[in-house]
Amino acid sequence: MRVAVIGAGPAGLAALKVFQDVVDADDLVAFDSQEDIGGTWLYSESSESWFASAVYANLRTNLPPEQMQYPSMDFPDGTDQFPHHSVVHKYLVAFADRFNLRRFIRLNTTVEGCSFNDEVWLLRLSDGTQYEADKVILANGHFRLPHFPLHLDIDPSIASFHSRQYRRPDAFHGKVVVLVGAGTSAFDIAREIAPQAERVYISMRDDSSAGDLGETVDQLRPTRKDGSLAEIVAKGALRRTGPDGLVQFEDGSTVSHVHTIIWATGFDFTFPFMQLGESSESTQLVDTTGAAVYNLYREMMYIPNPTLAILGVNHRIWPFPVFEYQATLLSLYWTNALPLPTRSDMRAHEQGEAARWGYLPGSKESHRFGPDRQYAYLSTIYDDLVATQPVPSLPKPIADPDRRAQILRDRKLHLGY
Repeated sequence: MRVAVIGAGPAGLAALKVFQDVVDADDLVAFDSQEDIGGTWLYSESSESWFASAVYANLRTNLPPEQMQYPSMDFPDGTDQFPHHSVVHKYLVAFADRFNLRRFIRLNTTVEGCSFNDEVWLLRLSDGTQYEADKVILANGHFRLPHFPLHLDIDPSIASFHSRQYRRPDAFHGKVVVLVGAGTSAFDIAREIAPQAERVYISMRDDSSAGDLGETVDQLRPTRKDGSLAEIVAKGALRRTGPDGLVQFEDGSTVSHVHTIIWATGFDFTFPFMQLGESSESTQLVDTTGAAVYNLYREMMYIPNPTLAILGVNHRIWPFPVFEYQATLLSLYWTNALPLPTRSDMRAHEQGEAARWGYLPGSKESHRFGPDRQYAYLSTIYDDLVATQPVPSLPKPIADPDRRAQILRDRKLHLGY
């Protein structure tokens, strides 16, 4: 069995670590476009390249190490409670070195095409060569293609860019800035810019919206160098922009002299190299808006052709553990340790999950986990490990529904806001 992994970030490394134990070394390879491993955690000062990381200079994790680390390797003792992105990258490098994964990785190699010819997958590579694989794992992440929720004409007097391009707060000294979004990135960037800016507004569909960890705008209390509180104001959705930096919101209120709008509105799924032929509802991989990935069994296996899998489409998860659990489950199916259901049974399973968790199959919400759903998901994988392995290779998941709120409290204390 020849297995090709596209991407050598956290999900790709998890796949390599698992599959090196079940396939011959010569039959396992990963391709990555960047000059080093790490995926989105490989920081680049420039944001111009398509492959540039979305990580900004001062970013710290919103999860502590014990939630973020792979089950098979802890962060080093003494790691900061919410580590800087450079610490996470060093951890990924150490993970690759500990499990001798670099021997499988071809860096500076972009997959430009991936198609199936009824027998094998054919990958066309940027160096002009091709690679044939029996199985393909997409682990290229989903922090590349910015999502813009509004088709809004931005007046030339206002700079406008996606948070993927944000790196440092220095450029916003004395400026009025509007951040659009209600996720962790919007709140963190607002908190970072506010002490230097004249004023920061956070625009959300609902001005009572909370961030990913549950924090609200009125809890953001950064201080300036002189000890005074910086001003961060919640606003509703954007309606229009105008000359002299005018921004109007849905409630009719306006702000003048806005210097920059930063769209911290997330990312769309994209697999530009995939060539699956004619698409229909039953074979579609990504919906037309890029908001969701379709036709996945257990959030990873492509139902029309289960020799293709995608790791890490979910959000609001403990990412590295989920990647390793998913890769392990995938190895059970692909080595026939676990029987693969029929396609109709796969679809019935997905309909059942949608009914259980209250989402529409193929919607953006279908990938949204949170503590309860993540625990249930990992528990079913663990049950499969118990049924197929004398000693389960991964630990039993622990239910901790209150952990999210505790992390928010800890992060506020740790980062001082």
